[in-house]
Amino acid sequence: MKKTLPLFLSLAIAPLAHAAPVTPPIPNAAPTSSMTPAAKALLDRATVTYKNAKGLHFRTLNTVGGEEDISTRIDFSGPKKVIAEAHFGNNTFRSILNNDEFHTVINDSTYSKGNTPTGSGTELLTGLGSDSSQLIASMLEGKNPVEDMLSQYATFPYLGLKSKTVALAPRPLDGAVLNGVRLDFNCSLKSKDGGIQPFRKQLTLWFGGSPLALRRLQRWESMGGQTVIVTEKVFEQNFNPTFADDTFNFKEAGLKTALQDEAGNEVYWDPRLKVGTKPFPFEAKGLDGKPVSLAN
Repeated sequence: MKKTLPLFLSLAIAPLAHAAPVTPPIPNAAPTSSMTPAAKALLDRATVTYKNAKGLHFRTLNTVGGEEDISTRIDFSGPKKVIAEAHFGNNTFRSILNNDEFHTVINDSTYSKGNTPTGSGTELLTGLGSDSSQLIASMLEGKNPVEDMLSQYATFPYLGLKSKTVALAPRPLDGAVLNGVRLDFNCSLKSKDGGIQPFRKQLTLWFGGSPLALRRLQRWESMGGQTVIVTEKVFEQNFNPTFADDTFNFKEAGLKTALQDEAGNEVYWDPRLKVGTKPFPFEAKGLDGKPVSLAN
């Protein structure tokens, strides 16, 4: 799976960065982490469930500050047959991988055809804005999800990175008794002015059912005096489902290509660009609504 900054950390930092812009600091100590045997045993058992699955269907729904934010739907029939769909607000984004064909569909109206993922199709699950989907992607590859996440963190230069993972007592949740683990993660980020911003994260995962699977999680993060709390449920989870023969076929009917002129022809360049003339001004805004300059 492609090693990128874990989505749940990058999403948390984004809304906080306006108050304290950060640059990658130079680490002052090697990362340290610990995991109790009970926590590792539970995570490893769940990993076996997903690794042995011949196929999988599930949905997720997360809430931020008590309000629904992002929902996802996943159909997985091996590393080369995947549908990964995310809904946020009035927008829908769907990735469809069928062997050597890869398409993305936006808002059920436009589509584009691209190169197939360089690695396993499970990486499609890591860019949906869903913590659960990213953790399940690791387990489908046979990796302990917390260990895999921490191994990715270790490749980024955080200051004083420390983590501890422990098992929790069983707890009744969503009409079942679930077993949990909790990860406490601490580090610091250096701001552009040289100051240090402490960052803390607590990730609680709950597993249960038969077969043992991830059912719910909660992520608590704090940086720069601000706190983010995300709760996420995994539901309609079906291991080894029987998919219809055409489930992973891309259906073009009613869709237009994402780059298309009025005559329906595909366009691969911006018509405002002319050879030998000055380029048109670059105009874009960041998440804070302020103009973005190419000089920065």
